[in-house]
Amino acid sequence: MSKADELAKLDALRKSGVLTQEEFDAEKAKLLAGSLPSVASSSPQPSGADSPRGEGWWQASDGKWYAPELRPGYKSASPPVPPVGPPASTIPPVGPPASTIPPVGPPASTIPPVGPPASTIPPVGPPNKHGKPPYKRWWFWAAAVVILIVIISVAAGGSKPNKAASPPTSSTAAPTTSLTSPPTTSAPTTTAAPTTTAAPTTTTTPSIRVTGTATTLGAGTFTGGQDVAVGLYDVTTGSGQSGNFIVQGTDSYDEILGSADGMGEPKIRVQISKGDQIQISGLSQVFFTPVTGLRITTQQSATLYAGTWTVGLDVGPGRYVATPGQGQSGNFIIIAEDVNEILGGSYGVPNVTFNVQDGDVISISGLSQVTLTPA
Repeated sequence: MSKADELAKLDALRKSGVLTQEEFDAEKAKLLAGSLPSVASSSPQPSGADSPRGEGWWQASDGKWYAPELRPGYKSASPPVPPVGPPASTIPPVGPPASTIPPVGPPASTIPPVGPPASTIPPVGPPNKHGKPPYKRWWFWAAAVVILIVIISVAAGGSKPNKAASPPTSSTAAPTTSLTSPPTTSAPTTTAAPTTTAAPTTTTTPSIRVTGTATTLGAGTFTGGQDVAVGLYDVTTGSGQSGNFIVQGTDSYDEILGSADGMGEPKIRVQISKGDQIQISGLSQVFFTPVTGLRITTQQSATLYAGTWTVGLDVGPGRYVATPGQGQSGNFIIIAEDVNEILGGSYGVPNVTFNVQDGDVISISGLSQVTLTPA
């Protein structure tokens, strides 16, 4: 393909929008530069002359004279760019020749005249037998007088209804003013201010409802609802004591209560239900103290111990990390969330991360301290 054909292709791409003007100029420059002969690679090393043989000859370092096109950096004139596209004379005309376009509509000569011929239009008014102009005839002035009387009567009659219509506008305007006065009675709606008394309910947290009764028992077997009232308790023992505390029923507990031997729990959170069987051995005093305080309904840090804890009452719902007290080991269970771990000790994990929601029950056994930290 010749350089002219290449330039024609580039120009077609520029016109179609594929190449920008800057891209076209760059490609054009590359194409034209590629047409120059390379002295070093495409032709044999020319031999110089002993004297210049024409205009532009130059003398090299070897003392020889060479042609102008052999000078380093020489640029030849760019070849002319051939025109793009076919000659204008070869472009065929668009559409049929003007001479072959048929006229639109019927010929002017065939359009019939509109209305009767002027010669058939009858004259207006009585015939002018004497050849006098109309304004000198009696009937012209009679018609003018009649028209004048009609115009005066219409003008006089049209002004009277306007005067009669003005009173109704003033009388109907009064009722419209009376419609605006009743809405002023809406002022009593400002008594809605007492609704602001609802603010205290949002700033207070309900307290835990105390249902149990403080009770002291010794060793033996007892029944919930008879020997100990139904309720939520913190169970402790007398100083220096240690023994077994077992509850079987709705909520089950099996703990060593007291720390005389350094092996038991000083306090247990216990829910006593009706019919629960309570067994106490090795202890002369066991104190049942009803739990009081505020409900915990939001996620926050908490310190728990052996017993059962209800989410939404003792612990706020959320995500936590549970860590046992130093040197302790025991069970940490949340049945609803499939959590069952041994916390602490050589057989347990150092901590456990879990989610809880309202109503979940956290069971802790063998641990006197478990810290819950929001995750």
